[in-house]
Amino acid sequence: MDNSNGTYSVAFQPRKRGMYEVHIQLNDVPIRNSPFSVVFKSAKQSDPKKCLATGVGLLSPTLGVKSQFFIEAKDAFDNPSDSELDKFNVEIKGPSTTSMLCTCVYAPH
Repeated sequence: MDNSNGTYSVAFQPRKRGMYEVHIQLNDVPIRNSPFSVVFKSAKQSDPKKCLATGVGLLSPTLGVKSQFFIEAKDAFDNPSDSELDKFNVEIKGPSTTSMLCTCVYAPH
């Protein structure tokens, strides 16, 4: 968009994280320093609607055996998230009145 003062505004919103190259040309000639390398990271916080929980502990656990499952944090665009703002809560409800030890480990990709 021409700002009518010698500058132009450009906006873009990639949906996948990673390295992008921004090529800018004037009359088919690259401007100085073009292309520009830009790294897009995951969104600042995971989207609960995109996060997944998988593993044997959720599918076919065995009584008396330690059960394990994994939570995969994803941002709104389905990218793996590495946000430090995420706070997952795990609550296990059922017929057992015995307290259960639950260990959570953060393992980034």
